Amino acid sequence: MLTADDAPADNAWPTAALVERVLAAHPPAWCVAELTSNHLAVSTASPQIACITNVWPDHVDQHGSLAAYLEAKRRIVAFQSADDWVVVNAGDPGARQLADASAARVLRVALGEPAVDPGAGTEDGRLVVRLDGRALDLGPVSRLPPAPGAESGLLAAAAALLAGATPAGIRGALEDWRGLALRREPLGVVDGSPVIRDALAGTPSKAAAGLALHEPGTVVLIAGGFDDLGGGALHDSPEERALFAHAAQVAATRCVHAALFGPAGPRLAASLSAAGLVSVTTSETLAEAAADARGQAGAGRTILFAPWFATSPADRAALPGLLGLGPPGDG
Repeated sequence: MLTADDAPADNAWPTAALVERVLAAHPPAWCVAELTSNHLAVSTASPQIACITNVWPDHVDQHGSLAAYLEAKRRIVAFQSADDWVVVNAGDPGARQLADASAARVLRVALGEPAVDPGAGTEDGRLVVRLDGRALDLGPVSRLPPAPGAESGLLAAAAALLAGATPAGIRGALEDWRGLALRREPLGVVDGSPVIRDALAGTPSKAAAGLALHEPGTVVLIAGGFDDLGGGALHDSPEERALFAHAAQVAATRCVHAALFGPAGPRLAASLSAAGLVSVTTSETLAEAAADARGQAGAGRTILFAPWFATSPADRAALPGLLGLGPPGDG
């Protein structure tokens, strides 16, 4: 049986070794893998079940143009057949456009709306998938992950059902769900402030989505990292600059302080200051930024690590210790 331990990355991205294990598994195994646009750009096959959560232009700089980025994303469905499935977030226009380009059957997921066959939605406080004339109950809406993961939870549940999971099994999995590492992961409390590690919020859009969940003036933000991975400044296409400016506006309203670090720190500081955030500091290292953030901790404030830019696995792993916390789960 394949497990998360077979994917050595600190997220769900597949490696060549994992793919080799999947192909060699007997009996054949389902493999759930997160595919980035960089994976998809060189793909010559599509999954039997493609799950599309959203399409944001927040990696355009890695593809050269918005058209090239969208073409890379399209490859998740480009090689599907009529026997395959696309599970799509019906609330995202870009995701719907990709699904409509597939030859596969489409199961639309609409959180907050009744399910339409084939599709998933919510009815009378229950998660419902309608498929081939059947209405399948996946449990109460309250079992979905907290925002912003609720839609992803229903998308995952619908995809699991298509892969052969039972409604009872899905209900149990949702009930036991404790979240994923590095994605709005609670780490503990420091000096009265809850600490959340949203380490994979490495783009302006992802950082803004997490920040928007907080009350105004309550976040001590730790952000920054690398501004250039060798191909030029990150988040610097016209589309991404617009997303950057919007994210800065969100941060300026939600944050009481920003502790920024690394080469990206000065650029981010200028944007946050221009958006109206008064309390902003920059440091060379994450260790210095973490110490600065801890000095801002207190009741009614949340320390949020949402880097906005690329960071190293070592920095992501070091954050709890830098804030005086043990590894997650140490209690």
